[in-house]
Amino acid sequence: MEFQQTQVQPLHASYVALDEVKKRWAIAVGYEVMCRIGNSISATLHKVGFHPTGVIGAIGAAAAAGRVAGLDSAHIDALFGIMGSRASGSMQYLDNGAWNKRLRPGWAAHNALIGVQLVKAGTTGATKLVEGSFGLLKAYDHGNVDSLIVKNIGRVWEARNTAIKPYACCSLIHGAIDAIYLLRKDTTPAPTAELEVHISKKGLLIVGNAASNRVCLKNIVDA
Repeated sequence: MEFQQTQVQPLHASYVALDEVKKRWAIAVGYEVMCRIGNSISATLHKVGFHPTGVIGAIGAAAAAGRVAGLDSAHIDALFGIMGSRASGSMQYLDNGAWNKRLRPGWAAHNALIGVQLVKAGTTGATKLVEGSFGLLKAYDHGNVDSLIVKNIGRVWEARNTAIKPYACCSLIHGAIDAIYLLRKDTTPAPTAELEVHISKKGLLIVGNAASNRVCLKNIVDA
């Protein structure tokens, strides 16, 4: 079933054996990095065919792993640079509901742990992965520096705006599902009534097109 957080989610798998306080800090830092970068570029990622979990998840997982490893800011910067070589994930899985989509959280966590070991071994990584001349913002958002990444950082935790999916399908249509449930609960439609439901432009791009596996779902990824 496609139940998961409505933000990207590659953080938990590698931290089961940690001290509880370190675990919570690692998860909080990783989520915050993902949420802030995601707020900035996730819409563009979808538009150009990249899956945010694969791109942003790699950086969030690195933030969490770097926190656990006790890396200083220079080494975290190097770790992010290394993860820039692992931050990817085509949304072509939409064409046939391919399961490679579901591997990306695990790959993000795995690559982050490998990245930590590379940094500890002295491997250098590209600096300024997010804001650099050829960084994430340049590659995925045409170089626009979005204040959403740093706005109120340290005072407002964007991770608090995450939620668990109530329905086993893409979160982009959850609002429409809620609306339909409320209408069914509060109204008695006529036998010939018609209902037209509108969704966001991004939702239309991802789940609202007329592809055959959108009209007739073939597997859980299609949902």
